[in-house]
Amino acid sequence: MKQAHRIAQECLLMRSRRLSRVVTKLYLERMEGVGLSVAQFTLLAAIGSNPGVRAADLAPALDLEKSTVSRELAALTAEGHVLTEALGGRSQGLRLSESGAALLAEAFPVWEEAQAAVRRELGELGEALLHHFPGR
Repeated sequence: MKQAHRIAQECLLMRSRRLSRVVTKLYLERMEGVGLSVAQFTLLAAIGSNPGVRAADLAPALDLEKSTVSRELAALTAEGHVLTEALGGRSQGLRLSESGAALLAEAFPVWEEAQAAVRRELGELGEALLHHFPGR
């Protein structure tokens, strides 16, 4: 069937989902060594770079499901890596605890390894395209 063959060869959705799985796997394999999921690492970095950020703002900012953010934040909070602080009214901000900052620092060289592995896979053009992708 010509249509199916064309879709299999040209579909940007299929290719982008495959790329996402390959890139995620490269990071996941490395982050497991420090005991973090990819989502947890992403959350630690986002909170560390924006102390006081509200949990409700993380999902849209990181393009993660609200349930993923909630579940992973609960784990990071239970482990003492993320602390909450009152912002006024009912709002609470998030910040890294000392152990959260230490865990992020421990994960940094692992992240650098993952970055290098992805760069090797993508090449310069692929990396440039990802950096210039506008998202939504």
